[in-house]
Amino acid sequence: NFHFLFFLCYLLMNFFGGGSSSSPQSNPFEVSSPTNTNPFSSIPSATQRISMLSEESRGRIVANATLLLRFIGSSYPLIEEYGDNWENTAGMRYCFFLQLCKENPTERLVPTLDILFTQLSHLLRTEKYRKNVTAETMPENILGLPGLFERQAKRTIELWQSKYGCPYLPIGTKLEDVSRSPFLACFGTDVPTGSFMQGVSVDIAKEDLSNDKKWFSELRNQLQKFQVHFRMSEADAIAQIVYYYERYLTLVHKNREQAGSPASFIKLMWFAHQCTPKLYKSECEQLLGFDFPCSPQTGESSMGSDSFLRFWRSEFNDDFAFLKGNLPGTPTTTKVALGKESPATKTEHASIVMHQAASCDSCQMQPLRGLRYKCANCPDFDLCSICYPGRNHPKEHCFILIEFPSQKRFTTPLLAISDIYNIEQPTNQISAQAR
Repeated sequence: NFHFLFFLCYLLMNFFGGGSSSSPQSNPFEVSSPTNTNPFSSIPSATQRISMLSEESRGRIVANATLLLRFIGSSYPLIEEYGDNWENTAGMRYCFFLQLCKENPTERLVPTLDILFTQLSHLLRTEKYRKNVTAETMPENILGLPGLFERQAKRTIELWQSKYGCPYLPIGTKLEDVSRSPFLACFGTDVPTGSFMQGVSVDIAKEDLSNDKKWFSELRNQLQKFQVHFRMSEADAIAQIVYYYERYLTLVHKNREQAGSPASFIKLMWFAHQCTPKLYKSECEQLLGFDFPCSPQTGESSMGSDSFLRFWRSEFNDDFAFLKGNLPGTPTTTKVALGKESPATKTEHASIVMHQAASCDSCQMQPLRGLRYKCANCPDFDLCSICYPGRNHPKEHCFILIEFPSQKRFTTPLLAISDIYNIEQPTNQISAQAR
């Protein structure tokens, strides 16, 4: 009888519960398998997005990333023209610039391209930057747009000339020709010999500038691959990549430093986050529970460190297959005259397209460069792509997005950059005439 009851219980268990094993609960943040042929399968959907950042932080990071790419687009033609010569004086000029900022804390001084490049390289090495730059001198946002940009640029030139007795810009350079808020798109002149003691001492080497120049090049290549694979504009790509960065923050939260260094296109957002150095530290402590300084290592792979790839594959089932291989039919950038760009470069960097008849009513950039947002309710109100996300404008007003002077696109204040859609000139929709 005992054996019969045991056997009966065994049959009942197999019949009701043992025939099929229960499937594990699905991960709401897991992306589709790499074998999926849909090119959009690995983009985080609305239900897959991990919200680590506030809307304000996310908008600020996207704005800084956009401005970083604008800076890279402006810098490379000049870097190629100058070769390695600019690196010899860039560090010294940056030290002089920091000293000027220290002595004029109420002024928002405007850096030249070589100074800003060195400042960004310094910032990437977080602990060195915090050691060398005092809290009083540290800007709220290194890429922050100064109000009345032209006036601040002229003030910087005057202060530099007065203190160091040498011109801030190359001889014969007109301010209006190099204005690219928040920087001046030119390399400055050599500092006078014997005046090296007048600047702030910083821990930045020529090799650091060379390594970052290479990283910027790899970043441009990865961003192009992202755009081609997911069929996105640069603005839409940036709006999506910020969610990849939030995923990376979840890995850091779980694994701390062992999460490793991310792929270059994600590191763009990490870098953009650090461009507000004071906020970055406080937000890391709030989001992660600890500070998370960046320290680039020589020879880092643009795909990310081995530990990063291992954690990313395990957590999100994604190996960035779209980053492998060459871009199909990607135009190459050729050397051009100082301060100008080849047609290929303009194709790769639509953010430097100029709208000659428009200016930004927030930062006063004129002519307005990059994406132009024109208010459809106001008679004459335009914003650039950096000022648009944090605009102080009536919420019920709609904006027309003009990527190129001959193109018109329509958006509302309620939509993110990634949600902007085209208007096919329908008869029953609003149409816009670009000036």
